[in-house]
Parts: sequence; structure tokens; C-alpha cells
Amino acid sequence: MGAQTTAPSDTALAPLVKAVRFERMDKATYARVVDEPIMQSLTLMKVVAKCVTGARPPRFELTKSRGVQLTLDGAFLDRFTKHLDVPYTHPCTSEELDDIPESARCVFVGARDPSGKIALGAFAPRHIVVRRTERDKPHEHNGVFWYFTSKESFGFAPTSEIDQCAADVCEDRGEERLSWHIDGDDGDGGWRAGVATMLGSEDDDESWHKLVYYV
Repeated sequence: MGAQTTAPSDTALAPLVKAVRFERMDKATYARVVDEPIMQSLTLMKVVAKCVTGARPPRFELTKSRGVQLTLDGAFLDRFTKHLDVPYTHPCTSEELDDIPESARCVFVGARDPSGKIALGAFAPRHIVVRRTERDKPHEHNGVFWYFTSKESFGFAPTSEIDQCAADVCEDRGEERLSWHIDGDDGDGGWRAGVATMLGSEDDDESWHKLVYYV
């Protein structure tokens, strides 16, 4: 599809897309195909969804997910593509987050607790999630304050008050705060999921997971 200099119209492509057996693809192949720039029109995405499910899917309403979300049902991630799902011991880098596909329309960042439930998370467009910030100066989107300070930390908070030391150690409304060390020279992972702190230490059993998914 990427070989043509002029992209064909959605009207011309729709019959071809309908003939593709998306339901027979593995997740990796499916994600690669639907991430193609030519597939990003609303018309073609509706065709894909109908081919896979037999019906038009409900629209994902980002505006209905205002603020930090607590105790989420992990089933909603079935509609998302995994970018990161790793133990808190995993040392995150700026490059990993920048590798979220530019075609991503909505990104979910969160943490899964030892019981398998998603303890907290937040949604935002990709450009909001990967925007760099100065230390202790987050930016707000849809009721969530995001920060991404290379060599310090990445995460979100329910208020503009954060204390990046290097991860956010602020206690106010601590259950709604997520903070990960980023680009650490010592290769450390961690650090926080709500009020659970110092995750990713040598004694951590890797039962907490960092999550980055997109759609």
C-alpha cells in the first residue's frame, strides 16, 4: 500500500479492505497492518472493525475518561495495542516512550497490581504523553498533569504539585500518582504506583507492572 505516490480513495480501498481476513491475523500482524498511515481514515477503521467483530464498535470517548482513573477493569485493554507491559524493575528510557507510534490516537499509561487489576491509569493523546517538561513543571490535559523529564522521571499526577526527586514523592492525593524513573545511569527501574512506592527495588518480586497501551 505504501508504494503508490498518490493514495487511492477510501471508496476504492473499502472493498479491498473488506476482503482481508483480519480475524485470522495474529495480534502483531494485525497491529502492523492497522498502523499503516493509509489505514488511519475513520471510514477504513470502521470497515476493519466490522470485519473483525461483525458490528461497528462503540467509539472510544477520551472525554469520558477525565482525570486519573482508579481500579480499572483490564478488559478495556483488549481494544488497545500493547507498547509496554513490563515489571517495575524494568528501566524505562526516553527512547522507549518516544517509540509509541505517531499514528496512536489515544495512549493509556498505568500500573497493574499483584492481583492483576489495573490500580490506576490515565489517557491522553500521544503528543501529550511524550511532551518533555522541566523538573516539577507538569502540563495539564483533561484533568491530568503529565511530566516527562529526561534523566529524572515520567508520569502523571492529579494536581500541578509534584516533587521530582527524581520520581515524584509528593503525598497529596498519592493514590492518584504514577511515577517511573527514566534514563537512569544505574539502570534502575521503579518507582511508584499510587501509594505503593519504591517498586522495582532488589526485593521487589516483579508483581507490579508498568503499562503503556495505545489505540
